[in-house]
Amino acid sequence: GHLGPVNAIAFSPDGKVVASGSADSKCRLWNLESGELECELSHAGSVNSLAFSSDGRLLVSGSSDRTIKVWLAGTGELLKELEGHTKAVRAVAFSRDASVVVSGSEDRAVMVWNVESRQPLREPIWCPDTLVGHWVAVTAVAFSMDGRKIASASADRTIRLWHSDSGQLLRELKGHDGEVTSIAFSLDGKTIASASSDKTVRFWD
Repeated sequence: GHLGPVNAIAFSPDGKVVASGSADSKCRLWNLESGELECELSHAGSVNSLAFSSDGRLLVSGSSDRTIKVWLAGTGELLKELEGHTKAVRAVAFSRDASVVVSGSEDRAVMVWNVESRQPLREPIWCPDTLVGHWVAVTAVAFSMDGRKIASASADRTIRLWHSDSGQLLRELKGHDGEVTSIAFSLDGKTIASASSDKTVRFWD
C-alpha cells in the first residue's frame, strides 16, 4: 500500500481499475478483480486529485509539486506534464472527450489545458484574471457533460461558473458559510451540486 495518507481515489469507467493518490507522492492503479497493483506513477509531491477520461484510456493527476500529469492508464506511460501553477494543484478534471483538462490550485487560479497538442505546453488555454477569479485556494473543478461550462469551487465559500472556451465568468454562486469542498454537474448540465465544510449540500440551477 501507500506510505502516506491517501488523498484521492478514482474508478475507471468500466469499474475494473481504481487509482489512488497519496501524500507519499505516488499514484497507484489497482486491478479490482485480482487486487494486484498494475502500475505506480510518480510526482515530486503529494498527489491531491485524480480523474479518468470517459473512455478510461487516460488518467490525470494533480500534485503539490505544482504540476498536472496526463498518463496512459493501461501502461502508466507519461504523456503530458502541464506546468503553470505556482502552488499545489488541488483539483483536476477531464472534458468528456478528454481533449481538455481543467485544474485548480492553491495559487487561486483555474487553468484550462489543451492536451491534444503534441507540442509541449507552456501556457494554459486561459486563466481568469485574479480580480474576477477566486481569492483563496481553488478546491474543486468540474466540466459540464457538453463541455461548454466549467465550475470551480473555493475556500472563499463560492462557486464560479466559466465558459470553457473563452474563460468568461458566467455566474458567481454564493450561499455557503464554509469552504466549498466538492462540486458536480447534473447529467443535463442544468444543476450544480456543491458540498461544504458548513455541513450542507446545496443545489444550484
